[in-house]
Amino acid sequence: FINYNLFPRKKKNDDDTKVIGTNNTPGMGLSIADKEKRNVIQRAFTLPPSRNDALIWLVRTYTEAGEYGDAAGLINILQNDKNLPARLKNNLEEVTAYWFFAQENYDSAANHLSLALSNADTRQDKSRWEYLLAQLYEMKGSFDLAKNFYAKASRHTTNPVMDIYAQLNSAKMLEKKGDFKELNNVIANLVRMTRKDKYANYRDILFYSAAVLAMQKPDTANAITLFEKGTKFSPEDRLAYKNKSFLSLGDIAYSQKRYRDASGYYDSLQLSDPDMADVAVDIEAKRKVLHKLVQYYTTMEREDSLMKIASLPEKERDDFVKELAKKYRKLQGKKYVEENVAFTPIEFKNDKDKQGDMFEKDRKDKSAKDGATWYFSDASAKSRGSSEFKSLWGKRENVDNWRRKAAIELLAKQKLAAQNNNNPDEPLPPGSEDEVTIQAAKEANYSYEGMMASLPLSQAQKDTSNSIIASNLLAIATIFQNELMDYEQAVIAYIEFLERFKNNDKEADAYFGLYYCYTKLGMTSKAEYYKNIITNKYAATKYNTIIQNPQSLNPDYKEPAVTALYENIYSLYIEGKFDSAALAKQKADSLYGNNYWTPQLLYIEAVQLIQQKKDSAAIAVLTDLQNLYRTSPLSLKAANLIEVLGRRAQIETYLTNLEVTRANEEKIIVGDETAQPVETKKPFQQVAVVPVKTIASTTIKPQTSDSLIKILPQFKSGAFALEPEKPQMVIMI
Repeated sequence: FINYNLFPRKKKNDDDTKVIGTNNTPGMGLSIADKEKRNVIQRAFTLPPSRNDALIWLVRTYTEAGEYGDAAGLINILQNDKNLPARLKNNLEEVTAYWFFAQENYDSAANHLSLALSNADTRQDKSRWEYLLAQLYEMKGSFDLAKNFYAKASRHTTNPVMDIYAQLNSAKMLEKKGDFKELNNVIANLVRMTRKDKYANYRDILFYSAAVLAMQKPDTANAITLFEKGTKFSPEDRLAYKNKSFLSLGDIAYSQKRYRDASGYYDSLQLSDPDMADVAVDIEAKRKVLHKLVQYYTTMEREDSLMKIASLPEKERDDFVKELAKKYRKLQGKKYVEENVAFTPIEFKNDKDKQGDMFEKDRKDKSAKDGATWYFSDASAKSRGSSEFKSLWGKRENVDNWRRKAAIELLAKQKLAAQNNNNPDEPLPPGSEDEVTIQAAKEANYSYEGMMASLPLSQAQKDTSNSIIASNLLAIATIFQNELMDYEQAVIAYIEFLERFKNNDKEADAYFGLYYCYTKLGMTSKAEYYKNIITNKYAATKYNTIIQNPQSLNPDYKEPAVTALYENIYSLYIEGKFDSAALAKQKADSLYGNNYWTPQLLYIEAVQLIQQKKDSAAIAVLTDLQNLYRTSPLSLKAANLIEVLGRRAQIETYLTNLEVTRANEEKIIVGDETAQPVETKKPFQQVAVVPVKTIASTTIKPQTSDSLIKILPQFKSGAFALEPEKPQMVIMI
């Protein structure tokens, strides 16, 4: 075994013959620890021997290094070592718990950690260990023990955040046990904690935690109240819980089909928060849909309100509008006056440079007792001061809005800077300089005349208002059906549309929407009812075609009969019957559109049009080919052909003026192999005899085959040497 020996000893000790780590000690088991014999003075003035502490740290080191086998052997030895001092028992339990924890054996880790709690250095460390113990027992399924240790952590901790989470998790244990009475007490306790100064900076966490517990009961109404309170106390530098609260509120409103509230809650989210990364895409998609829905609702409700006010009796309508104008003017901080406020004309006096003194009368009459009358108690002084102010500055409304005006101007400048990318040299977008300021400072015309002008009083205005309501209501139903998949709300909107706007041009759309929604809801009888209405009353519409042939909704679906018709048209083009093919295609396109076109058909049609010198029509056909069949090989050919047609006149002129000289062809004379050669007789000539000198005969040997072959030089390995006078051979790779 590993011999964990002692530190160096003094010479000539009695136990020089004994080695620590063996069984040589009489009456002792296996021991590697030093036996500590320290008297009172040594304990008071000296530190304990460090070797035993080093053994504990060695266990921790083995565990951190992942050498669990060596750590386990050392733990086993120390657990059975009688010489291990009592002061290190808890330390051994601590490192043993960590050894189990590192190997994800949480059950045994919890058992050993519970025995080492007294080894914690501070009260806060002890609370952290208790919190960890509670989590381990929760993972183990021992909810009673987990609840007890969460409660201990809450009592011992000095960290308010840990206190909050300890109570929250303790309440979760109650929910898992089904103890809702105690759960209510925990929620009430969390709410009480929000009133204490100690937790003033953590109110957002407290309200959020209480709301989460309320949702577990479930008590949705109370949870909504607590979530909303949490958003009001969230500090600027901690947006996590504010975002969580708004997200929970948005999800609750969305599930309860309060889509307008959901849109507002989702808009309040800060998606730049890293905690929102997982749901950012989903939230953004919901935002877009809900924005459209809220816009349609706002427009429709506004028109409904105007129609309702317009339907009132004239006297009652006038009183209502005046009262409403007064209310809105008051909200804007303006004083409501029925008469027009005109400015008093400015008077030009010769003594304009003279400084006025409203207290001149008082100074002249200092000797009199009434000469010291306070200015605001002197009616004549007040009247004189008021008239002087009006003559100098004119008559103005009693409004103090300079702070609001300054804020609006600052906001406008910030928006302009944002549009300009904070670059003073970059030009502003067209019209933005005035539009942003006007939009920021613009106030709706809440005067009596402005409100009366917006009321639909004439029949034409009423028809326009009803048309706006109908289109928005149908758009709302379509969003419920196709984007939110809320078929019940879509049915309600469709039925309201049919009841309010009978004989409308869009009735077929509403009936088909009802048929579709009832089919999705599984209500077949009602779906059949609206299906019969469409087939009988709107047989000529596309909705009847869709009902009779649902496959027609598939953009890739093509009816075999129509496909055969277009194949026949293509055959006519191939056969050269261009006029018949063009007429047949024109007739088919009027019935079926471009759903049955093919690249080959369009290309051959364009070629036929080019032959007839109808270049503009050919280019239109080739453009359709490119747009409809971008991946087809003929799309590239169509682009080339369009480019050539653009230069057709130039090409034809060049070819017309081009002079071509044909080269002379070579004449090949073929002989008749069967004919006999013609022999011509030459005249007889007598040849003189010349003596011939005898030449000695010599024998010439024929050359051997080796002499005809040039012997190549022997290849020598070495560096390449360029010889410019010789031809060079190059291989291109």
